[in-house]
Parts: sequence; C-alpha cells; structure tokens
Amino acid sequence: MAGSSRPRPGSSLFAIFHPEMDGYLHVGKIASGDRSSTTLVQSVADGRVCVRKNVLATHAFGADGTCQEVEFYRQYSHPQIPRLLHAQANRMFADGALIGAQYKGTSLLFEVCNGHTMERLADMEKFKPSTLFLWRTFDQLLGAFSFLHRNDLVHTNAHLGNIFLHFPDEDARLPDVVLGGLGSVTPLSPDIWKDSDRTELKDDCDEQSVRPLLEDLAWIRSAMADLLSLSDPTVAAEDANEEEDEEDALDVVEVLREVLEDTIQKNIAWGKHGREMYQLWWRFDEVIQGMLEKGMHWYQELRKIQKEVTRVRLREDRRLPSDKAQDMRPLMRTVDKPNPCFSVDDAEPYLFSSRTELESYVESEQIQGPYRIARIDAGNSKRILNIDKFDHGYFHAGTWHMDVPVFSQHLLPILQERQKYDWRSWPDVVRLADKLLDGIVVPKQSFCPFGRRLETLPGPVDEETVNKFFTPDPEWHTRHTYSRSETYEILYSSTLNSLVGSLSIHDDHDDDDDDDDDDDDDDDGDAMSISTENSRVTGTVAGMKRKRTATDEGNELPSGKRREK
Repeated sequence: MAGSSRPRPGSSLFAIFHPEMDGYLHVGKIASGDRSSTTLVQSVADGRVCVRKNVLATHAFGADGTCQEVEFYRQYSHPQIPRLLHAQANRMFADGALIGAQYKGTSLLFEVCNGHTMERLADMEKFKPSTLFLWRTFDQLLGAFSFLHRNDLVHTNAHLGNIFLHFPDEDARLPDVVLGGLGSVTPLSPDIWKDSDRTELKDDCDEQSVRPLLEDLAWIRSAMADLLSLSDPTVAAEDANEEEDEEDALDVVEVLREVLEDTIQKNIAWGKHGREMYQLWWRFDEVIQGMLEKGMHWYQELRKIQKEVTRVRLREDRRLPSDKAQDMRPLMRTVDKPNPCFSVDDAEPYLFSSRTELESYVESEQIQGPYRIARIDAGNSKRILNIDKFDHGYFHAGTWHMDVPVFSQHLLPILQERQKYDWRSWPDVVRLADKLLDGIVVPKQSFCPFGRRLETLPGPVDEETVNKFFTPDPEWHTRHTYSRSETYEILYSSTLNSLVGSLSIHDDHDDDDDDDDDDDDDDDGDAMSISTENSRVTGTVAGMKRKRTATDEGNELPSGKRREK
C-alpha cells in the first residue's frame, strides 16, 4: 500500500532508470530528433558510461519486422564504426494486435566516444589541427566509407556532428575517427559496379543509383575542407570579412578549390600542411567533379588516392614519435559543455528531489522510454533503494497520442490504463505519489503548457492509481540481467557486462552492502560522449551548422558551409 512504510521527506532522491540489461541511470540528454533521441547513461552494474539511443516505434522496424539499424551492427564491424553493446525492442501492443509485430520502439546502447564530435572541434576558434591529425582523419574517413561502399551501403548524412572522436587509451594524444549516424545507412545498388571488388563503376550506370555514392564522397571532401580551413590563412581571411549570418555561410569547399586552382597549377608553395595534403584533397575533389560530369571512370582514381593517403599517413606516423604528436586531450576537456551533468572526469546520474520534478524534466526534454523511477538514498547517491514497477515514457505531452496509431484498444493493458491520463491529469497522479509514498508536498503544476488536448482525460487520481503506477518492483534486484517484463525483446547483446559493483543496491535478496565499491570509479567513468547518433537532429550539444543533406539543397552535393564566428 502507498502509505505502509513512508520514508521521511528528503531521505530519498529519484533517478530515471532505463531497464536495458542490468539497468542504466540517466546522466543527461545529448540530442533529439523526429525519429530518435540520444542520452548519456550510466550502468548500475559496473558504472560504465554509455550512449543510449532510442528509436521511436514509428521508425524502428520495417514492414518485414526487422530493425535495419540493429541488423547493420549485427552484420558489420569496423574500427571506425561505433560499437553496439546491446539492443532491445519494447512492445506496446498485446499479442494478436494487427500492428503489434512491427510497432515497437528500440533502445540501442553504444560504447561511448570520449572525444566529442568533429563539429565541436571545428567550432573551436583557436584550434589548429596538426598535419598528422589531418592525415589520420583523411585516412580513417576514406577507410570507413570504403568499407560501407564495398558492402553496397551508403551513409548520405555524414555531417561533422555524425563524425565522432575517440581516444583509444589514456596515453593516446590524438583521437581516432568514428563514423556515426548509421541509422540513415541505405543500400547501394550492386548493379553499378563493373568488378566484384567494387573499385570500378560501369560507364553506363544509372545516375540516380550513383547519386548516394557521390553524396558520401562529398561529405568526406567537406569534412577535410573544414579542418584545413582552421589553419589556412586564405580561408581564415575570408572568414573574417563575412558577417555573422547563418544564411550567408561561407562555402569552404568552393573557397579552398579556388585557392588550390591557382597554387597547384602554378606550382606555388602554399598552406601549413605540406604540398601532398593539398594535392590529394584537390585530386579527391576532381574525382567528384569528374563523376558529376558522367565520367564514371573517374571513380577508379579513388582507390589510388586512398592508397596514397594511407602511405603518407603511415610515413608521418613513423616520422613523428608518439610522445611528440599534438596532444589533443586537454583541448577536448576545455570544450564548453551545455549541461553541468556532462563531465568528462566524473559523469554522474541526474538526480531529482521528487517524482514530480523528474516527470517535469522528462516532458520538457522529451526523454524517451521505457524508463522506470529509481529511488536513491539521499545520504549515498550511489545506493539504489528500489525501482518502480511500471514502464513510463511511452506518452509525452509534446506528441500526446500522436505516436500511438488508431489501434490503441490493442495496447498492452497497463498502457491502456496509462493512456487515460494526459498532460493535465497525469501531474496530479505524480504529485499524489510524492505525497503518499514519500511525504513530499509539491505545488500544483502542469508538465507541459503546450499540450494538444483541451479537455482533461478521465483517469482517476487516487491511492489505487498511485499503487498501480509507482509500486516498487519486488522482482527487481541486482546480480542478474533485468529482463523480467514481457514487453522487452532482446535484439542484440554483447558479453561486456561485468559486475564490478560501482553502484550499490539496497537489495532484500542480498544483505551485503558493497561499501568498498564507492571508493574506486571504473576506468571508463571519465568517458564522455557528445555523439549524435541521429540522422535528422533538431537539437544537439554542438550548434546547428553543417547539418545540410543533399536533399536540403535541391540537387547540390554536401558542401563545406561554415557559420561565421
């Protein structure tokens, strides 16, 4: 019962608990879009920080019942592709429902990228990339896209916000490139290739079939032009003369092309990164321009360019001792953070003083479910007292009932009960739960003033309702994978879930309190992800530049548009 053993007010805090694997506590929001959202989460089992991507039920599964994004990670692995740790589908409809088989949200947990995104890096006015970093980036981008194309796949949306940086170990001074945003990966027609190794295109291949391939190449060209412009005196001068107007963004690709057209053809020494770098970028641009003019034979030059870039990169690696390379680690730690909960050194779960405060945050930030509410010991923030039984997060004020089709009568029974409450009536239930369960008195408020319904839905607000939605789950305890709910369907899982006990759990099944676990943080605890695993981002931790796709500008390929500082 709700009032049977009420804690004293202030003795507990609350956290958002995502029920994947052994469970993860919400750290902070990274990005959200019209198809998915990403957050930073911390494992309750080992304290590991991961990126959680939630794909809405309207976009997660195809008509054939498969989740394309999960299938991609199941089939393909590459050093420059994020590592998927776990994927879970979350059912909303009962067995036998006409729409139930494919209408499921999906939660994906990724290994964290600890070096922010390339976009954050390019936004830093004082950053001047070293020549070695540029060669490594060029080589790794070519390698990642070559891998996709050899497997008849295209990315088509590799803006700088989808290119992540990751320091592989604590001694690494330069980060590796990781290509994210792979939810937008689409098949490339195999009929365009002349050979089985995917190195030559047919002379008469369909232009529409080749177009996605050209878009990918244009994203590489744009990324490298952006990085080169950070230390290029000519482009920097153009930057300074432009007004601060996003509509009049500078096309870095065009500027760099014009500069190199004079300097390379006239054999004039120019730039800070050696003649080879600019020559190879120039040749790469020529490949794209040649293909645009229906010269598909130009694609053969791409393999030669890639081999040359790899050769020079390896030469530069050997030439410069690792301890003499540009040290980008301190630089990454100085990047302004949009939210204090994102800390490179000590990412911690976001804690709330009441369920009402938690639910208000969820609505305002559009945190996607499923999530449960965890009660945390106020005297020891690493100690979880219990986890609520009900999965929240399927209904949000901003999209109230819009993510549930007309088959709502076939929702799981508990979700049918939850659907009786809208943004006007649900806060009353949460506020009553705070009062009955924890003695917390919260002023009357609405979670969202922009709800889409004018009338209040008729769900009852009483103690029985509180017990239905906020009762602690007696079956939840640590030391095992938490998959008791019939609504969860494991799609993919790695074996990386070691129980080293970074968080202690108040557990009736285990009377031992792991006090020693609070002393040492896991080595991965300082990892921070600024990754935006989302192809159509509407709000990110990085600014809004370089987010155009080819379709946004008619038939134009992605170019290096820079917003002026």
